[in-house]
Amino acid sequence: MLKPNPIVRAEIRAVSLHYREPIEWTTGGVEAHADYLVARVWDREGRQGAAEAACRPAWNGMSQAALLTLFADIGWPLVSSAGFVPEDIEKIRDVGALSALIDTLVADLDHDDERGLGSGDLGPATSVITRGSPREMAKAAEAAAMRGFGAVKIKLGQGIEVDTAILDAVRSAVGFDFSVCGDANGAYGGAESAALMELAYGYGLKFIEDPRKLVPLATSLDQMPRSVVPVVVDRYCNSPLAAEQFSDLGQIDIAAKPGRCGSRSARAMVEAVAQRGGHAVIGLFGETDIGALTQLRLASMTESTAVWGIEASFHEALTESLLRFDLAVDNGRYVTPPTLHLASAIDWERVEALSSSMLVLGS
Repeated sequence: MLKPNPIVRAEIRAVSLHYREPIEWTTGGVEAHADYLVARVWDREGRQGAAEAACRPAWNGMSQAALLTLFADIGWPLVSSAGFVPEDIEKIRDVGALSALIDTLVADLDHDDERGLGSGDLGPATSVITRGSPREMAKAAEAAAMRGFGAVKIKLGQGIEVDTAILDAVRSAVGFDFSVCGDANGAYGGAESAALMELAYGYGLKFIEDPRKLVPLATSLDQMPRSVVPVVVDRYCNSPLAAEQFSDLGQIDIAAKPGRCGSRSARAMVEAVAQRGGHAVIGLFGETDIGALTQLRLASMTESTAVWGIEASFHEALTESLLRFDLAVDNGRYVTPPTLHLASAIDWERVEALSSSMLVLGS
């Protein structure tokens, strides 16, 4: 049992950032900006922790105002209680955005003691290409390859004919030696998912994420067409329990997203499949560069052989940066940053200047 260590002060700011260009999401439609909370806490020993939460009703059912209220009414009484330990986060039931935020805050408090950077660079660095025309997506893939990314993940699901044109254009742009992955976001049914897997094989994709709706049930996984191209599960693999359930059914390739379930939970998910020889994609959840640094920290704690890619590129679509330094890519991998402690890395003056409201709790 860990020593109780309550949080004595919290500052949470609401920040909205614009995209450089509007983005069409497979879930949630077209957006021109994104909403976040950026939190900073202190424990009774003086350590600091930080985290961000994406506030997207279509993704996690949460707005900025709702999450601020939930933190004040439910989160704060829990984390400020005299006997608080990280395991107490499990007392938050069915409010994923709140538990994920607190999970990463607690992880960052612990990292204030460690401040370890791991060894070497982190990768492969994967740039996620959102939906567009074949020409637009091929151009984005080529630009990512030229900038030093080690792989691209192409958002598919626009119909087999359009997906074929997209993959053909992308391969023409980056060649067949460059690593390309696909993500259909569960868009297809039986016959179409089989056709998609054939496309994945023909165009040399490293894996396909959610080619159809996949839940941790044997009947669901049995419906997937057999293919030499690995299938990664994402949408319904959203907790350590789900990762273990999928693993028990033989599905050992998953997406682990700190932004969706929290840093500690995402690490538990990676470990659940890694011990069975599986792989994890450290996945995108619409992060700022704060969330990207959280992804890199998870990668630094994971055996590189268990990581198929780090999708920490989304922040580049935003007009503002919130860290004190850039996250650089070189030769297909992320350069190890100056620190992996979020509270030390964040430009708090910049966050304050961009915030529209602030919640302060404690003393």
